Amino acid sequence: MIIGLAHDLEDLGADKRDIGFFVDSLKRRGIGHRLIDVNDFDESELQGLDAVISRGIDSVDSGVLLPANCQKLSIPCFNSVDGHRSTDKWAMYNGLLARGIQTPRTIELRDVMKTMLAGDHVVLKPCHDEGGCNVYRLRNDPKAILQKAGEIRGFRGEPLVQEYINSQKVHKLCFIGDRIASYFVRESAWDQDGRVRQGAYLFPKLDSRLERFAAEARKSCLCELLGIDVLEDDDGSYHVIDFNVIFGFRGFRAANPQLVEEIVDYVLGRLQTCTSFK
Repeated sequence: MIIGLAHDLEDLGADKRDIGFFVDSLKRRGIGHRLIDVNDFDESELQGLDAVISRGIDSVDSGVLLPANCQKLSIPCFNSVDGHRSTDKWAMYNGLLARGIQTPRTIELRDVMKTMLAGDHVVLKPCHDEGGCNVYRLRNDPKAILQKAGEIRGFRGEPLVQEYINSQKVHKLCFIGDRIASYFVRESAWDQDGRVRQGAYLFPKLDSRLERFAAEARKSCLCELLGIDVLEDDDGSYHVIDFNVIFGFRGFRAANPQLVEEIVDYVLGRLQTCTSFK
């Protein structure tokens, strides 16, 4: 058996160690591996693989290319094409709203002059995840929002404008299939320029109310390996702010040192059952 491990091999950064954990896990089981660059791969590199675990680009536009090729060759990819597409921001928000799950009201930048969001402040953020970069809290003023958006370089896709939820902590949950495999809290704050700054990692016990909320939100996404970010407002209500195909491992592994082993166990189990994920 050979499992493909896909990533941006030219820009691994801190994730290089994460790939190493997967390599070590597979080696201990006597399973071969093949490293695949999600930005520069040939279909022939996928030939002969039994499955692919993708730690690739968290973008529907570019990230879907690898799972699409896997699907063409009937190679299970974690996550699949449908999984990637269900984390598209509009698919995510619409899917959550259809299930009655609270999420901040969100509009595209192009609609900011004609659609007013509630509150004194809003959040300007990328359509595609950029690791917390280019996220700003601004006055809820269309002209100010457009001016700031014009100053920012590097947005991938149309920027989004979202209702501001007053919270200094982000609840982060990692799902393997339908199960919450890891959970931690990341402190956050806004600096004087309105940029979000991430702070300390906290590891509290998972509240049963949050567990039920996240499990229900998870049903609107087809990813089998998924990170969910949740804010809790002043009234104690939860709001989903993001789904992550490619979630950071630092906090999740600190909360659950066996996370990589559990992901590999899940992938191998899915290959044995050959069932489709719902």
